[in-house]
Amino acid sequence: MIQIGGQTYSFGDPLVLAALGAAGLVLVVLILLVMAVRRSGRSADLMTPMIHQMNAMGQRVESLTAGQQQLSGGLTHVSEAQAASQAQMLKLMEQRLAEVSAKMHENLHGSASRTARSLGELQQRLQTIDRAQANIEKLSGDVLSLQDILSNKQTRGAFGEIQLRDIVSKALPTDSYALQATLSNGRRADCLIHLPNPPGPIVIDAKFPLEAYEALRAAKAPQDLAEAGRAFRTSVKKHIRDIAERYIHLFMEAMSKKVSRGSHMNAMQHLMGYLRDSMGDEDRKVLMEQMDAYRRGEVPLVVPMTLLRMAQRREPVDYLHAQQYLTPYPDELGLRNNV
Repeated sequence: MIQIGGQTYSFGDPLVLAALGAAGLVLVVLILLVMAVRRSGRSADLMTPMIHQMNAMGQRVESLTAGQQQLSGGLTHVSEAQAASQAQMLKLMEQRLAEVSAKMHENLHGSASRTARSLGELQQRLQTIDRAQANIEKLSGDVLSLQDILSNKQTRGAFGEIQLRDIVSKALPTDSYALQATLSNGRRADCLIHLPNPPGPIVIDAKFPLEAYEALRAAKAPQDLAEAGRAFRTSVKKHIRDIAERYIHLFMEAMSKKVSRGSHMNAMQHLMGYLRDSMGDEDRKVLMEQMDAYRRGEVPLVVPMTLLRMAQRREPVDYLHAQQYLTPYPDELGLRNNV
């Protein structure tokens, strides 16, 4: 039994039992609340580091996100730069390809033109060769005919005279030579060229010991060469003796004749005609005075000749340079000092 406030309650009373039950239930609830509060405090203490870790993880995620964005922007920039570089490279390659194509086209066109020109020149040369071949064949026939002519002495002599006539007639005026001229000794010269003294008339013979020369050319063995050489020397000496008997005495006769002052005057006047434009009036006057003095016998030939040579040296004339009349002898001999 329990006494509360002057009231006594029995444990068997339903009300007391109900109150005790309620009180026990409240106590249990309080105990559970206290335990729950303790547990929640512990959970809060345990959650604090986790929260910090979660915050750190969030920051790292944000940093990774920012890095990813920066990486994405860098990749975009790199991609754009690479695309621009590829576009520039493609443009440069297309430009180079166009230049190479144009150069190749130009080279091919030039090669085609050169090839066509070379073929044209080759065709012209082949035509020239064909014409030359035809000429060679014709010349071969002519050479055979010439061999037939040269194999006979009489025909060879006639052929030489014809060739001599053609050469002389093309090089000299008709009044400066004579063909088949009769000399003072009764001999007949193939050609006589008229020249003033010195050297005087020149006799030309059209013949030559051809057989001995051909034998010398054809000889191969030493014995044949020696024999052919002796025969050729003998033929040449005989030919020289024949010429000497015919012509040399004519030369000696011409050399024995003294040239007149009139002949020298004619020669000097002829030379003066070539030097007229290169000489002044005073020089011409002095030269004419000395030439007249030579004609009168007052001065030797060397005086007007020296003036002519001085004029030739001042302004050379090719024709006079080729003439022997100005300097026929070495000056040291002084042969014109007394002429």
